[in-house]
Amino acid sequence: MTKRSRRPISCLFVMVAAAFFVAPAFATPWTPAEWKEHGKLHNWVRDTNHNFVDDLIETQSGQMKVIVDLNQCIGDPSTSQIIQFLRTYGDITHVGKYLSFVIVAGIDRGEAVTIAARPEVAMVELAGADKWLADNYRATKVQNSAFYGTSTLEGMFGWPATLNGSGVGIAFLDTGVDNSFATAHGYNGLTNTEENPAPDPVVDHATWMASWVFGPGSLAPSASLIDIKVGDQNGVDETALLRALEKIYEKKTDWNINVITLMFSGSAQLDGREARQQMLDLLSGVGVLVVAGCGENSADVAVTGPGAATRAIGVSTADIHNTVNRADDTATFVKGPRANDGDIDQLDDLKPEVIMPSGESGTAISNSIATAMTAGLVGLVLDYNPQMADFANKASGSVKDLLIRSAENKGSADTTVAYPKAAPTWDQYWGFGEIDAFAAFTNISPSAQQGRTDLTFRGFDDTAHPSSPWYYSHAVETQSERNGDNITTGVPNKIFARILNDGPQDAERVRISFGFYPFTAGIPKFYDIGSQIINIVKNTVQEVSMDWVPPDLPDEETHGCILVTIDYGYDIRFSGGSNFAQKNIRVHDTASPAVFTFRVENTFPTKAEIRLEVRNANQDWSLTLSENKFFMEDYECARAIQATATPLVPMEPGREALFFVTAYTRPWATEVWHETGGVALKARVGKKPANQVPPTFLLLDK
Repeated sequence: MTKRSRRPISCLFVMVAAAFFVAPAFATPWTPAEWKEHGKLHNWVRDTNHNFVDDLIETQSGQMKVIVDLNQCIGDPSTSQIIQFLRTYGDITHVGKYLSFVIVAGIDRGEAVTIAARPEVAMVELAGADKWLADNYRATKVQNSAFYGTSTLEGMFGWPATLNGSGVGIAFLDTGVDNSFATAHGYNGLTNTEENPAPDPVVDHATWMASWVFGPGSLAPSASLIDIKVGDQNGVDETALLRALEKIYEKKTDWNINVITLMFSGSAQLDGREARQQMLDLLSGVGVLVVAGCGENSADVAVTGPGAATRAIGVSTADIHNTVNRADDTATFVKGPRANDGDIDQLDDLKPEVIMPSGESGTAISNSIATAMTAGLVGLVLDYNPQMADFANKASGSVKDLLIRSAENKGSADTTVAYPKAAPTWDQYWGFGEIDAFAAFTNISPSAQQGRTDLTFRGFDDTAHPSSPWYYSHAVETQSERNGDNITTGVPNKIFARILNDGPQDAERVRISFGFYPFTAGIPKFYDIGSQIINIVKNTVQEVSMDWVPPDLPDEETHGCILVTIDYGYDIRFSGGSNFAQKNIRVHDTASPAVFTFRVENTFPTKAEIRLEVRNANQDWSLTLSENKFFMEDYECARAIQATATPLVPMEPGREALFFVTAYTRPWATEVWHETGGVALKARVGKKPANQVPPTFLLLDK
């Protein structure tokens, strides 16, 4: 039985905040804010000469496959000018459905430079073939041992009889698992078909990895396997991989995909802003736990794997030297941190994050095994606490925090970031420490949780959380709002959030994460602004703030949403929107006109009808929309809607009115309407009397 609700929860796509998870989303591909900075991806780790072409491309000769990252909506692929342009240079193997990219084969180095010069192109990446990476239940404190006794998951938590991953779906993105393992669902990214893919006859990497997670004698024997093939003996195929990540996005609910694991590595540094890493962050943003390797099995290798994605749980391994005793383990493999992504947050660059021991007698020391086992352990966590498995609860950051917070710190601190303890703990080889399964489960057990704390939000007006409507949180404010102004692109601002510790225990070194989502696509991926670490005394409310420079947004993309999450693995409640808050905002450069413009998108994989409804409790005002009912194709770019507020009686300057506009969508050939978004609009009478000038508009949140 699936352990989650289907309550809509995210702030996106239509005008300001939206909840579209009621059906598999397709929608207009989302463009990361990082790809829109004056139309280009600036200061990328693999573009040292700043020509918006991957440095790896410029070292190649002959033809190659590239990923063209776009800074805007593609629209109908059959008529898109950029698609037609790219076809003149090579074969298009894939057009992104949820991210604005195009994969083109048969491109040479000079053509890549020409493509990068196009105004629609943010960056051209090389689509390289990543390599498959070539342990121990007792050393991880899962299985009883002479050394650790019964202080294990087996001894204290019912593993594997009752704690076994039941109800949790884990997707393996690999070479295809053979039929010795039962498969709940399957997909072959190489052929783009929903099927149980056959294993590669030469490199059967997936079956070997699956043996550590699924079936009798494994870590999570009752978890469901979603078998997804993304490569073969030659390595990972980039087209297949990105197709697979899109398939997971579409099928996460229908196939119950709670966890995905990626056990491979590339050869070049990453900073998290690449197409693949952005897709992984997108999946994490909708509640899928991403567990990914951070690099190869050789000594001192840089962070090159998918674990570089900001929201992924980045894994490396340690050598156990054939002993259960963890004291003699050594880690000399992946050497962090990842390349700096240029933001103000140091914490997101600290990869790898956790170490899973491997190398028992007769088995290789393997980042692949370490990553697979970590995915299995995450499956056990979700089995033990179904609230964390509920997609609606945005608990992926808290699961990561749980593993980090309960890890055994090793090595010497290589950073000044004091998290998750009062003193820095992250080491360039050990991350935040070696995974301790027993400690993790002890800290989320009823006995440990009893009397601990429930962290949530509290409105600045002291109202309970979540606010009504849920996308207009009273617990989040901006400095501009406090000043009575709108947010301005490029002008330093500050975001405030109010966190409640509902006692009776202090919460220490809690990670509060801040993100921003520009409302131009039907995808709930937030641009990560950064995070703050705070202590919250029992039975008190703590204000936390984050400095922020609003990004430069294209015309009509002036609306957005701020997301704040409490990423705390030792919390006792994650349900009911307890640990995230969202706030509509408006970003613009000039004073708001009387006519207020927002954008609406179709969030379904088919043509759909959209209906906009106005909620107006202001008897002295009216709000009219340029359109309130229309059809949209699945690929159609965002439609601009104008809202005009009009005072119905004379008013003094400064009078305000708050309106809410909610979008409902009915997919083609169905009768059910789904709530898919909402925007909050505030009108304010200007300095002159209302009968002389129209009101101004502000998007505020109190």
